[in-house]
Amino acid sequence: MNKNRKIKSSICNTTEPTIIAAIDETVVHHGGGVTYVLAGVVFLDSYSARQAFRQLLAHRKRPFHWRKEGSTIRAAAVELLETHIAATHLLARSAARHQQVAVRRRLLNHLVAGLINDGIDHLIIESQGNDLDRRDRDTVMDAIKSKDPGPALTYEWLTKTEPLLWYADALNGVAQEYLADGEMHHFQRLQGAKIVTQVQYVTD
Repeated sequence: MNKNRKIKSSICNTTEPTIIAAIDETVVHHGGGVTYVLAGVVFLDSYSARQAFRQLLAHRKRPFHWRKEGSTIRAAAVELLETHIAATHLLARSAARHQQVAVRRRLLNHLVAGLINDGIDHLIIESQGNDLDRRDRDTVMDAIKSKDPGPALTYEWLTKTEPLLWYADALNGVAQEYLADGEMHHFQRLQGAKIVTQVQYVTD
């Protein structure tokens, strides 16, 4: 997690909560198992972040997805991360393929707890379908209840049409390059900008 930037309010759109975070996942396959990764990003100014990514992709209708992008768009997405992100969390856990649902639950609990500590007001999670979203909701509620007093946190599940999720997708893409291929260029750039430190492996 990076806490070297001061998290400030989203002043351009007063109808939105003060501090917003977005969560997305990726899975790195290796042998008979996987490394499951959850990325959480906290925004300096959610309105400006949305506008900037929409402007980058204004020439097309397809949402951003790191795996489908070329090198130019990927580099531009990393630059947007440098500009618009206040804090990040990158959590990972190795597991057998059939354990992914349980691993997601454990990582999501840790991640939401960390984001609550960052002082977020609203959480956006990429929808995985009704069944998984219901499981996610129980996990989010458990993380909220574990805090005393419980925070006034609102949350929702959205599709990839939400530009704030593109930032979490981009961070996951950088992490996957690093974990799967040993590609350090984008990861080290974000480290240098103090956007990320390391991928935190959750073992408990």
